[in-house]
Amino acid sequence: MSTTFSTTTNTSQSSTPNRRGVNGLVHHTYKEVALQLKEDIDGKHSSTVPFLDFVHHVWGLDPELAQKINDRQWKLLPEKLSEYANTKYEPDLYGPFAAMAKALIDEVEKVFGKASEEAKDTSLYFWNHLGLRSLKTSATRRKPDMLAIDTIFSSLCPIWLFVRQVLEFKRTYDSNSKTGDTPKTSTSSFAAASTSSAGTRSSSRASNGFAIPGLPASAFASGSGIPLRADTRFTSPSATPTAAEFDRSQITKPSPASSHKRKSTHSHAIRKSKRARNDAPQSPVIQKVKADALQLAVYAIDCLNASTRHFATGILIDRYEVSLWYYDRACIIRSEEFYFDSDPNKLAIMLYAMSNCTAKQAGFDPHLSLPVDLPERPRKLPDFWQDVIDATFSFPSATFPQNASKSKTTVSSLDLRILETIFSYRGLIGRGTMVYRVARIFKGVESEEHEALKTSWPLCSRHLEATTISTLVEKIPEWKDHLPEVIASATLTAEELELPRVELLKVCSIERFEDRWLHMLLMKLYGKLWTVGSVEAFQDVFVDCVECHYHGYTTGRILHRDLSENNLMFKKSSDGGVKGILNDWDMASKVDETDQVESSTAQHRTGTLPFMARDLLIDGNPPPHLYRHDLESFFYILIWAALRYDFKSGTRLATPECIQKWESSMEDAYNAKNTMIASQDRFKLILSHVQPQSRDQLVPWIKSVRQLFRRGTFAEGDQLEWDRKTLGGCVTFEKFMEALGRERRQLKTLQVDSTL
Repeated sequence: MSTTFSTTTNTSQSSTPNRRGVNGLVHHTYKEVALQLKEDIDGKHSSTVPFLDFVHHVWGLDPELAQKINDRQWKLLPEKLSEYANTKYEPDLYGPFAAMAKALIDEVEKVFGKASEEAKDTSLYFWNHLGLRSLKTSATRRKPDMLAIDTIFSSLCPIWLFVRQVLEFKRTYDSNSKTGDTPKTSTSSFAAASTSSAGTRSSSRASNGFAIPGLPASAFASGSGIPLRADTRFTSPSATPTAAEFDRSQITKPSPASSHKRKSTHSHAIRKSKRARNDAPQSPVIQKVKADALQLAVYAIDCLNASTRHFATGILIDRYEVSLWYYDRACIIRSEEFYFDSDPNKLAIMLYAMSNCTAKQAGFDPHLSLPVDLPERPRKLPDFWQDVIDATFSFPSATFPQNASKSKTTVSSLDLRILETIFSYRGLIGRGTMVYRVARIFKGVESEEHEALKTSWPLCSRHLEATTISTLVEKIPEWKDHLPEVIASATLTAEELELPRVELLKVCSIERFEDRWLHMLLMKLYGKLWTVGSVEAFQDVFVDCVECHYHGYTTGRILHRDLSENNLMFKKSSDGGVKGILNDWDMASKVDETDQVESSTAQHRTGTLPFMARDLLIDGNPPPHLYRHDLESFFYILIWAALRYDFKSGTRLATPECIQKWESSMEDAYNAKNTMIASQDRFKLILSHVQPQSRDQLVPWIKSVRQLFRRGTFAEGDQLEWDRKTLGGCVTFEKFMEALGRERRQLKTLQVDSTL
């Protein structure tokens, strides 16, 4: 682990794919998310891993215990298996499977007990509501088939924060399967599955005692943090009977699925053989996630984005075929499949592992501890709502500065109470950024001063945000008041976090795998741009950020590359005014001596769609990211603010139709921005939507800055010699400042090229 803390009071990633990504979507309907997700995970999906490796490295099941479970003959409830086999409609699969699963867990635990002390507090419950009950977030409404949760939540409609595993069912009926065959249990083949295992992942309880399953049931009784309202209750099914001896002759042959259901005409053996032939030549392999598994991945997004969770797992059940799935911010890994009707022993092992894994082995963040009483959800969920309010985040052990005298104290960890979710990532593979408003807790006393906690998963190959900010503070000290103040930072590798992928990647391949690590920042808390208080204050903040960005580029030799309305922030100054803060440097890149972005990231498309430069929205590989592209982003932020910000109330208004295409798709955004710059009529339409309170001050700015880009767009013509970096000298920092009617502030120690 690498941990860094500031020693003075004022000291303060990734190869982004050439597409927008799920996180950049405006609407997160299943259709839109699934369509984009297919691109996001392309090349990030593994070949299959052995079943035993999966349950061992993910859920922490000891291989010797798994072998002991396999050495016995486990039976499924015959009447429930018969009911399951005769089912024609997918929702009717849920009840019989849940009953079989619960009975099987009880039987295995009756023989072997619980796997750990923490597991003794866990009793798995298979929640389903026949696909009729939605799990809601501020961005999504999902209807998962089945969720594995702790029994203490069985009387509530679950929230994603508590989901241990997701189960997705498909209704394929295999007409050639021999349901009367004796279940197959091969000890030798089972043992062989573990030969590729390497290392043992710790299954001990997290040092801070974090355990979602350990929450007392009383915390959810009437009058607690989550009241048992009529709209959140449902009737629990009756207790599952204990397992009986399994007589295959009692099972009647199921009738074929209805005509509108998907059918299979191959036996298990044929399907396995065909899959083996398809997979065999590929090494390394670029796996494609099929539509069946895509839905499971969508639910994994909701699990991961409910908190600072490290990974999520799911089970795909295609009638009898079962495969296990692992999801984190870097990759997707799946197990080899098995058929639970002919191999109930593997089902017993899987269910026991699911039921007995610790909270950490279920993917929950051991740094996060939930309160006994969770907050009641607002009727209308705010943007980026997470059910982690009042949770405690334990920042890793290190030395903290204490006061202006620069004295230090060493603590085992710093406890932070989460007060608000400022931002939450909405994708799967990627940075997974979460930002919270927090208060420090020291000896049980909560600080009145609030700060910002940011967690993310940047690529290991990229410069860390804390390092970038530190470099800028060192190189442009005169502008440190306009850079975010970093109080503490910490970095944990996948190995230090004991992520399952570390061991699983030793037995499978992912062609385009890029490793990511966890980066944590504790920073000063700054104000959002639309809450600055007045148009005049907005103008001051905007100019501060433009200038800080320029000096960071010319003297700091770092280009921001991801400017958006969320990155231009402010703080109150001692004279009662405001100072602009240019925040979020996690996508920044170093600049070489020729003013080019370093080659490793030069052609990686970065940015937030509504504010991205037109050049970066083209199909295929984008051109190198230039300084003028960031100036163009400033221009779009200016228009966005003029049309959407109500400075008097400190709120953002709905996006006017005239600029809605900016956040639709890359093609739509490119066309809309191009038309605005080229067409006077379109530009006038946009100006007509400027807020009355901003019209006098911001319309002149918008007109002048637009003219820079308009001239630059049409100035090239047939010229043989053309400066692409500045569009023929039309778009430079000096020209931009002139358009704003502001003079550049000179820095005593800096000499820069004014033609940039």
